[in-house]
Amino acid sequence: MGILTFVGRRLINGVLVLAALSVLVFSILQLVPGDPALTVAGMGASESDIAVIRQQLGLDQPVWVQFFTWIAGIFQGDWGVSVVSKEPVLPILLSRLGMTLLLAVAGIFVAAIVGVLLGVNAALRANTAADVGLSVVALIGVSAPIFWIGLILQLLFSIQLGVLPATGSGTFWHLVLPALAIGGNSIGIIMRMTRSSLLEVLRQDFVRTARAKGLRPGVVIYKHALRNAFIPVITVIGVQFAYLMGGAVLIETVFVWPGIGKLLADSVFRRDFPMIQGAILIIGFFFVLVNMLVDLAYSLIDPRIRLG
Repeated sequence: MGILTFVGRRLINGVLVLAALSVLVFSILQLVPGDPALTVAGMGASESDIAVIRQQLGLDQPVWVQFFTWIAGIFQGDWGVSVVSKEPVLPILLSRLGMTLLLAVAGIFVAAIVGVLLGVNAALRANTAADVGLSVVALIGVSAPIFWIGLILQLLFSIQLGVLPATGSGTFWHLVLPALAIGGNSIGIIMRMTRSSLLEVLRQDFVRTARAKGLRPGVVIYKHALRNAFIPVITVIGVQFAYLMGGAVLIETVFVWPGIGKLLADSVFRRDFPMIQGAILIIGFFFVLVNMLVDLAYSLIDPRIRLG
């Protein structure tokens, strides 16, 4: 299968996934209690005022008409207007997207480096006290909620030690704690996958042959064994990066980080349905994009793997 055919099929699958996601999100929001028109009008508004606002927002139309109007607007670059700020949704989301991507990239960078290094060390010391200790650390990292990790980091480094800012953005130091917190879960997952995959590869014949040739242990591990063990690890890293885009909602709220996650959380409380729909659609798009890039990376890491 050629790369263009592969990408074409993946794009079709991605469009279908996003279409299903849009239907699901729109349907769920219709079941959420509360009236966006009442949120805009205020608690003391009269029924006539609320009716006028519902008409302005298009909420007086049948649900299926509202859905297809929204979908048609997306294809035209019109993602709707925020119920709260009265501004177009798409420019607001794009202005916040960079901060969320920065946080997710920093988090997965920390998680990948630390997780792979710990996983390699655990595999090379399999069934020892060091391996057990690292496995316990990984289990704690996987089990701990990311918002709890964020609060602990704030308590330790901001309140107790006073060396890093607790909230906000603008400098490199503002990024450190959110990146550590959002990557905390992923470190344990990546470490466990690296350990199990590397242990399986180390038992194969080509590794014993490389050692018999007199190659240095570092060359055997990092050039031969780890490269072959990295296929499932790449999958996990890609999935975790997409997960961090969604998990940013909690971390951005804890650290008051001005990204899409914080915007999504605020929009939920304000019943800003157009903003919620747009934010979830963008997060879903990155899930689809990352999964496609991971599949493309397989053939680059291991030439034996073809796109078919």
